[in-house]
Amino acid sequence: MNQEFFEDIEAIKNSQKTQTTLAFIRTIASLLALAAVIVSLVIFMPRILNTMEQMDSTLASVDSMVSEADGAISAIKGTLSSDGAIPPEGLEELAEAIEKINSIDFDKLNESINSLQKVVSGLSGFTSIFGR
Repeated sequence: MNQEFFEDIEAIKNSQKTQTTLAFIRTIASLLALAAVIVSLVIFMPRILNTMEQMDSTLASVDSMVSEADGAISAIKGTLSSDGAIPPEGLEELAEAIEKINSIDFDKLNESINSLQKVVSGLSGFTSIFGR
């Protein structure tokens, strides 16, 4: 009986050693996963913030250009009479509206739209990492 008791204690000791080793491996794996998450956040967060800033500035630029064009179109509509003819007093307003339309930098507008497209496609590529 004494021999069986020592064998049982040795089996329990070996089982505890195995459980301790497995717990140590799980802890190391969890720490490595946490480190990978932290490193990826440190690497990607500035890129994400930079992309968002670019998108914000591009949208602001496009918004201002669209409001200028909308104001010019509204001014043109305001100069037309009900039959579609331009009354003589509306010619000055029409000239101002045409001047506003001509002042819009369409190259910059196209550049802003292209920049927005690049930013959105970059953001789309980033979010595709998460399976969406």
